[in-house]
Amino acid sequence: MVLLMSPQADRSTPLWLASSAKALERLLAMGLFQVASRVVESSGMILCRWLASPGWPVEYISTNVALWGYSAPEMMANGRLFIELVHPADRKHVIEEVARHVRQQHQQFRCQYRILTATGEVLWIEEHSGVEYDAQDRVVRFEGVLNDITARKGQEQREKGRNRVLSLLAGGADLPVILDALARNVELEDPELLCCITLVERERHRLVVGAAPSLDPDFQQGFVQHWNDSLPSAGPRATGRQIMLSPDIQVDHRWAGLRQAARNQGMVACWSAPVLSSEGTVLGMFTLFHRRHRRPSPARIRAMREFANLAAIAIERTRHVQTLRENAERWRFALEAAGDGVFDWDVQTDILTNSRRCSEMLGYNGHQPHCLRSQDWFARIHPDDLDRVREHLAAHLAGHIPQYTCEQRVRGKAGEWCWLHVRGLVVRRDTAGVPLRMVGTVSDITARKHMEQELRAMATTDHLTGLANRRHFMGRMQEEVLRMDRNADYQAAVMMLDLDHFKRVNDTHGHSAGDAVLRHFAALVRHCLRKNDAAGRMGGEEFAVLLPDTDLPSAQALAERLRVRVARIPARWEGVQIPVTVSIGITLLSALDLLPDHALQRADEALYQAKTGGRNRVEVIITDPATADS
Repeated sequence: MVLLMSPQADRSTPLWLASSAKALERLLAMGLFQVASRVVESSGMILCRWLASPGWPVEYISTNVALWGYSAPEMMANGRLFIELVHPADRKHVIEEVARHVRQQHQQFRCQYRILTATGEVLWIEEHSGVEYDAQDRVVRFEGVLNDITARKGQEQREKGRNRVLSLLAGGADLPVILDALARNVELEDPELLCCITLVERERHRLVVGAAPSLDPDFQQGFVQHWNDSLPSAGPRATGRQIMLSPDIQVDHRWAGLRQAARNQGMVACWSAPVLSSEGTVLGMFTLFHRRHRRPSPARIRAMREFANLAAIAIERTRHVQTLRENAERWRFALEAAGDGVFDWDVQTDILTNSRRCSEMLGYNGHQPHCLRSQDWFARIHPDDLDRVREHLAAHLAGHIPQYTCEQRVRGKAGEWCWLHVRGLVVRRDTAGVPLRMVGTVSDITARKHMEQELRAMATTDHLTGLANRRHFMGRMQEEVLRMDRNADYQAAVMMLDLDHFKRVNDTHGHSAGDAVLRHFAALVRHCLRKNDAAGRMGGEEFAVLLPDTDLPSAQALAERLRVRVARIPARWEGVQIPVTVSIGITLLSALDLLPDHALQRADEALYQAKTGGRNRVEVIITDPATADS
């Protein structure tokens, strides 16, 4: 097999490197292995070929394997097994994947897995491989192309974890659940790291453990006790805004009392970032333990601050909710509404009396009555909420539920919709149980609802372009796959789009200009799509578009319109016009697509044809997934 490795993957991958990878694939397809070898050895890539014997002995590997810390002559002389380079947790998957492709007589295949360098570093790679067969269709050796996608995998994992935390926040999950999800996501991204999130107790101003899924409980307690005893009288507040780094715990004087415990746990380095509130006060500490002597890279420090900010959002929000809950338990229902609106409804005469605050919530002067009867109130309720409000109210009046509580949108004086939480209780009934009087409170929850909507949007939207993020787009794709299962005549298309020479924009004008180009392109995409179409950013300068209820000619026509529009309208940044072109690959979803990835892979292959065919063009692949690899 031939491996092509780029130390700087995905968006940060130089365009010339990606182009070289494509060129190598073409050389390998023509059997020009020696030519490909010379091309690779003149660059920063690695070339390798191994035999089909058990363990895959390395037959040839370029001297660039030093990037992994290995010696090429030693690997070839000793017949080093390539499977030994694969991460132990991934070896079974890789062996099964190769066996499956060989069993089906495929000429090429792709596979993602992790490898271990000589220094123990874990790298994610995406393998593009070819298989050589003899005249009896027996496998002789493997050749292929491999890209380092470690950076992309890390970003995907961070994005997934971020969306998970935001979803938990939007759903009102408890703080321990949110912090545990955050810590586990960090550890999943890098198995060499152990995460501990500590909180500052508001009453005693001391640290307590909020989440540490992989740390020994005794060490957790020893850790917080050590820092509580070591910090000045000001407590955790004295840690300030600085990140504390301990590349080697055993020689750091701040760890004098915990060195043996850290050694027993296999912890070598420690990095801590303060968790700061919106007002700048210390809410806790976000701490990472590393199993090797390490200083965090600038990217890791940025990621730590991002995770610490997410922890701060979770802490502040849940403490606010907890405070409200404690107040609700402390006061009786009638008193907890202090500052909210109060209403008194005579059910038999339908006379509704509202407090001044109720009027002010809807934009009226406190002395202006806005609702004199219940029907006046119902007339202001949003049509989508009206049936639910009437149903809940009827259930309480009938005695089926103990109290009435319902969130609803109510039209204000200026025509705007205000979110209100209305709670009520029938306080008097006649001897037959017929309700006579109902009293309750009205709370303005508009700001809270807007925040929840923003959190939901953050969990599904790419913050730079405003398009759907990868997770949300894949959900839409899955819906289309299921729709095809239900309707054999249904058609839908998917496009993969990649900006041409985007690396050149970043190198020439800077990353701020690159971000402006991405936003400009996203706006052009939105302009060309219908209401039911979906566009998403898959990562870097790569985008995808889902076209429901669309046949292939219509998809091609839309793609061509978009391509022409992008080429005709340059991006603008600080008075400079930046020309942009896009390559597009199209395929139709098939009833044989079991997963969205199957259709996306075909669209990606069509995109590759557009790239290799000269860029700024549209290519189509119609092959069904059952025959795509044949």
